[in-house]
Amino acid sequence: MTIGLLRRATEIDGQYGDLDLGLTDASVMAVAEREDAPVLTFDFEDFRAAPSASGPWALVVDESRYLDSIR
Repeated sequence: MTIGLLRRATEIDGQYGDLDLGLTDASVMAVAEREDAPVLTFDFEDFRAAPSASGPWALVVDESRYLDSIR
C-alpha cells in the first residue's frame, strides 16, 4: 500500500461515507482502480453501491450465479 493508494482509499471511503466501507474495502477499490483489475469479493452490496470512477466494478464472481448456487 503506497501513500497514493492510501490517499485514494480514504477519498473513496469519504465519498461513500454513508456506506461505512472502511479502509479494507476502500483499499481494495483503490488498488483495483489503479490496476484496472477485477475484484474478488462476496461483498456485492458495497461494491455495487460504490462504483469505480469509470463505472461498475468488474467482479470475479458473478453475483447472480453465486446467489443461485447457495440457494
